[in-house]
Amino acid sequence: MKLTLNFTELGRNDAMIAGGKGASLGEMTQAGIPVPPGFVVLSTTFDEFIKEADLVQEIDAIIDGVNHKDINSVEVASEKIQALIKNAEMPERIASEIKAKFKVLDTEFVAVRSSATAEDGADNAWAGQLDSFLNTKEANLLEKVQHCWASLFTPRAIFYRFEKGLHTTKISVAVVVQKMVNSEVSGIAFSVHPVTEDRNQMIIEAGFGLGEAIVSGSVTPDSYVVEKEPRRIIDINVSSQTRALYRVETGGNEWLDIPEPKASSQVLTEAQISEFADLIMRIENHYGFPCDIEWAFEKGKFYIVQSRPITTLLNKVTKETSRLLKGYPEYKWQVAANDFNSPCIRNDIWTRSFEKQSKIFKIPQAFLGISSRNNKIEYFADFDSWTTTNKVLRDYISKDMYYVEKIIDKTNDLGEAFNKWSYENIYNKDLTKLTDKQIISLLEDFSDKQAEMYAYGTILPLIDFLNFSFVESNLKKFLIEKKGERNMAEYFETFTEPISNSFAMDQEEDLLTLMNSFFTQEWSDFVKKSSLEEIKNLFPKFYEKLQKHTEKYCWVYYVYMGPAFKEEDFLDFIKDYLNKEIVPLDKLRELAKKKEELKSLKSEYIKELNPDEFNLMILNLAGKMIWAKPRRKDYQSRSYYHLEKLLEEVGKRLDVNLDQIRSATIRMIVEGLQSGSIDKNILVKMKEHHIILPKDHDSIILFDQEAVDYYDHNIKSEESKTDIYKTEIIGTTACRGKAKGLVKIINEPSEMNKMNQGDILVSTATTPSIVPVMKKASAIVTDEGGLTCHAAIVSREMGTPCVIGTKNATKVLKDGDMVEVDADKGIVRILK
Repeated sequence: MKLTLNFTELGRNDAMIAGGKGASLGEMTQAGIPVPPGFVVLSTTFDEFIKEADLVQEIDAIIDGVNHKDINSVEVASEKIQALIKNAEMPERIASEIKAKFKVLDTEFVAVRSSATAEDGADNAWAGQLDSFLNTKEANLLEKVQHCWASLFTPRAIFYRFEKGLHTTKISVAVVVQKMVNSEVSGIAFSVHPVTEDRNQMIIEAGFGLGEAIVSGSVTPDSYVVEKEPRRIIDINVSSQTRALYRVETGGNEWLDIPEPKASSQVLTEAQISEFADLIMRIENHYGFPCDIEWAFEKGKFYIVQSRPITTLLNKVTKETSRLLKGYPEYKWQVAANDFNSPCIRNDIWTRSFEKQSKIFKIPQAFLGISSRNNKIEYFADFDSWTTTNKVLRDYISKDMYYVEKIIDKTNDLGEAFNKWSYENIYNKDLTKLTDKQIISLLEDFSDKQAEMYAYGTILPLIDFLNFSFVESNLKKFLIEKKGERNMAEYFETFTEPISNSFAMDQEEDLLTLMNSFFTQEWSDFVKKSSLEEIKNLFPKFYEKLQKHTEKYCWVYYVYMGPAFKEEDFLDFIKDYLNKEIVPLDKLRELAKKKEELKSLKSEYIKELNPDEFNLMILNLAGKMIWAKPRRKDYQSRSYYHLEKLLEEVGKRLDVNLDQIRSATIRMIVEGLQSGSIDKNILVKMKEHHIILPKDHDSIILFDQEAVDYYDHNIKSEESKTDIYKTEIIGTTACRGKAKGLVKIINEPSEMNKMNQGDILVSTATTPSIVPVMKKASAIVTDEGGLTCHAAIVSREMGTPCVIGTKNATKVLKDGDMVEVDADKGIVRILK
């Protein structure tokens, strides 16, 4: 059995043994394209390695025991498997052949890169999941090969495997070992312009130093546009590059400053651009499709280090898409907001709710849709229709200044009724005894009631439009008139602070009360260091109350798809309090005192400000609105938690898992129950990417290539130019205070394991599902959000400094950056 193959022995059809990278490099080598020489340690060699090390059954057993929704479970499994692979002795015949092949390369430095293979051959799906090591020397070569093998089982790779349904699929990993080019210049090229999609144009991006800096977005390269026929350079855009990534002779890379005039000079000459354009056309002509190319330039010669198809170009709209969209209005879709982890079944209900809203409130329908791609959610809107709706709503408010408060009160009444209904009819029912027809009826009733909740919940965003917020804008206007812009901040913060608890705060207070009923030093010391099972044995009454607390509040952080909290999660909250040496009774008294002081201060300020009836209403409504928004979402979360039981029953009847049934629309589930089956392959594709568009009495669902086509043709994303060298980020104060710490960017529960106590949490927009890390944060920073966003509300409940609405914090900052958050001024400073 061959252990390795040279690039000269590989071609495009060898991805199953060489991975996508190795197959591509071999294909180009055999075509005479200048590729740095190298070889591939085949995926079958890795299989042989784990077999000889007697690791197969042990690894399979660990994977079988993983609960991929439990971060700790994934983390523990990863540590165990990676340790097994890294610490196992590489068989001598494998080690000897790798060393021998390295000698033939006659080089000091190589790149060692891993690439996974699955039975479906979808190697590209693993991009970014596994490890690569640049500028590796012979002394570290075997170690890096084993590290590449082990990276098949990093936490994110294991999680990805489960998310893609590949945990029962045989997956292996090949390792590419390639001579390193010590790049003077490097970059990326596209044989078809990826933005204009003009197939007669190619674009070349070039920067000084190693290409890693450009691929990662750490520097802004020059860009040159070249026309194919006739061949000519039609645009040159020169960017100043003040630093570059270069090889360190001892191994590894380092950033070095680029002095002037070189920093502002053109990277490639026109002659070099023309020479390289010819090479790009050779590659495209060889493959027969547009190519995304990584290249390097050393000692007067261009080298190609990777080539792959351009996957973002549009294909012709499919016949099915054309049929679905025949006669569909050409809305001016523009991305309005972002979210995470919202399944298709919820997105379908949300999109269809605006038609119901139009009928309930007697307003023109605002047209909004939703796109979900790899768990990232984008809400998009036709702002022309939104503007029309906004005008009518503003007219309603002008005639009834209590209009907004009436909506809030009605929403709470609906929420209470909805939770009671979903508990009694779904959660507390033996669903196995219901007929399919009864299940369908429940599902349709749930959808109708949840859509009504969205209809009420989205009225406030439709009112707050075009830089106007009914409550916030009027509150600021009144306070500035009375106290001046410089002195209004304390008043603003006071009136926007809710007096009533959120459900999450109810949970906090009940948990503190539970702690207080058992609190002694002996109990505290034991609980801090003990497992749930140990606590159950020694303190059974405490465990019993913890169970009841969990039954009552397990849904609080559920959002759309959970998971619901368990006893272990609430025990972690308790341990966090104890480790911070918080005495529960003292904390409860502090919270009660804060409420009384807030009530008193609001009364005092109202007397001082002497508002008229309208502004008195605004002063009283501000805190109530802040309280009502998360409460409305909590009502919906609790009913989504109840719905899980119904979806599990549907899944059993249709032979699909919970994750898959969530990836269906209501209509698809109804049709599935009526016919007795549902297409699993479609559900998998819909989870990866789907778009839902509003349509009279229904919705249009696009997925797979149809979704890509429609998005790229019709949906405009907000453009944001990010200066990666900026040292300050400006946002809005949500909770005052200052903190310093290391940045951790977290948007999803699967990323929470990297958060340490005292880190700075940076997120696109926080959700209840990442509350555990919010509790660890010394400060919180978000791209999005306003006065009523989740981060603003929770940070103020916890007293954590918070800056919201920065627009680009997650793009400017990266994990490990040291920053100072000055939430008093709404500034995040990047420290050297």
